[in-house]
Amino acid sequence: MLKTENMDSPWVLLEINNTAYAISCNSVLSLSQLLDITPIPASPKEARGVVIFRGRSIQLLDARLLLNFKSIQKEIAEFEEMLDLRSSEHLNWVNTLIDCVMAGKEFTLTVDPHKCDFGKWYDSYKPKNTNTMFLSVFAKFDEPHKSIHKIAETAQNLVKGGHQQDAIDLIQSVKDTELKQMLHLFEDLKRAYSESKKEIMVVIGDEKNCIALSVDQVIAIEHLFEFDENLIKDSITNTKYLSGVAKRKNGSVVFILDCEYLFSEYH
Repeated sequence: MLKTENMDSPWVLLEINNTAYAISCNSVLSLSQLLDITPIPASPKEARGVVIFRGRSIQLLDARLLLNFKSIQKEIAEFEEMLDLRSSEHLNWVNTLIDCVMAGKEFTLTVDPHKCDFGKWYDSYKPKNTNTMFLSVFAKFDEPHKSIHKIAETAQNLVKGGHQQDAIDLIQSVKDTELKQMLHLFEDLKRAYSESKKEIMVVIGDEKNCIALSVDQVIAIEHLFEFDENLIKDSITNTKYLSGVAKRKNGSVVFILDCEYLFSEYH
């Protein structure tokens, strides 16, 4: 059975899809990195399978799916798919430039690094991800990306001056250096993004009866204030697994997960 929530006790603050949620420390048995999961066929989508906890199998629920958010796995897959598309677009961009130079045709793709699809995304993307590796890889795109787009004008000017082979050699050189570097960066960014999304397993219940939740990360363990179970109705539409809201010491709002209801429904 779950222990009764007590506002005088500290709370475990969790991040789920960039939103803060809380579970009473009285209900939490363990916090650890999520490792091996054994899927169970024909389970509800939010039931990811079973995990081993203290020598026995317990059910693992995806907190994101419980709250009607996109799963971490889908988020990673969509991010990787987007990067794969941007990568192939730049390979095609360089190959098209070579073809146009060799055929004496006008090159019509964008030469402005800020106006291609990747450039628009790169300029507007504000990483919520504070992972050092991710930020480091992300910053490395700027120079090779601009260098790639810059060769279009140079190559076209060489062709106009009767130096077609020099233009081809220039493009091939950039393809073998800056473009190759950028293609590697796309792969590095995919890996860094996936690594930064390592989930945390929160086990709730007691030693005899418990279940686990997968969450994005643990923010803090601290006391909460101004608990209001009625305010939840005006704060968020998905209230099935929420029992109310409270405030942190910094004044920000935290949604309280209703572990008792969650436990009774899934255990």
